[in-house]
Amino acid sequence: MKSAGTSSISVALRSVVVAIFGLVLMFITSVLLTALTLAILPVLLLSFRWFAIVNKKYTAEQLTASAEASTVAEECFGSIRTVSHHRPSHDTPRNAVVGMGYAHSQLTSDCAKA
Repeated sequence: MKSAGTSSISVALRSVVVAIFGLVLMFITSVLLTALTLAILPVLLLSFRWFAIVNKKYTAEQLTASAEASTVAEECFGSIRTVSHHRPSHDTPRNAVVGMGYAHSQLTSDCAKA
């Protein structure tokens, strides 16, 4: 069984070999396009790095704002008192409910909503 270090080394070695063969094939195909690609590569890498820094900054700001909003929402919901209204229980006889002024259909529809 391979260890994690040996596996990482083999993947890195394979990537280096593929990159070298890719560069060789690029030079064989077109020296001018290969030079242009290699000249643009540092600009691309610097722009990727800049984007990563900016993205990290905005992500941190967004997470901070989300945490503050969550705290405010938790405080608001925690301060709301729950008020339950009286509803006849399911074991109440139908005639007792109708005698209290509730129509049976209304009782059935109210229970279906719960």
